[in-house]
Amino acid sequence: TWRRLPHLMACTTVADLAASAELQGRILAQSAELVRPGGLLVYATCSIFRRENEAVAAGFLASPAGRAFTAVP
Repeated sequence: TWRRLPHLMACTTVADLAASAELQGRILAQSAELVRPGGLLVYATCSIFRRENEAVAAGFLASPAGRAFTAVP
């Protein structure tokens, strides 16, 4: 998005990133409920921030909803 609309870089705040990461965590947890046993859940973003990538994935895996899943790089 920033490549197409570079002015958004100046508009994005730390609070925006936190809100986005929180939303992504909720979506991931809700999606996990729909995966059948032995199924695959893929989490991918277009973000470059750890807060929206590794941190969300780690938080999910540490949660009750994520304990049934194993991360595969």
